[in-house]
Amino acid sequence: MGKTKLIAAIVAFVLLVVVFVQNSQPVQFKFLFFESVFVSKTLLILVSAVLGAAVTLLVQFSWRRRKRPAAAPAPPSPTAAS
Repeated sequence: MGKTKLIAAIVAFVLLVVVFVQNSQPVQFKFLFFESVFVSKTLLILVSAVLGAAVTLLVQFSWRRRKRPAAAPAPPSPTAAS
């Protein structure tokens, strides 16, 4: 199973490098009222992927925290009752 994961990771990395090489030309980027700038498509793809992953992780963390049941109070110890 470990060899299969390694091969899949290598194939994914090679495909990612191909996408980055094919999209290395600069493009004009303008966001809301900021001044437009020229950046490579590779950088835009990378930044978008990182931001998307960060938002996904934050939403998952928030969702799991909200769905977690509240901890039940611990029962009193038998020695404290005497």
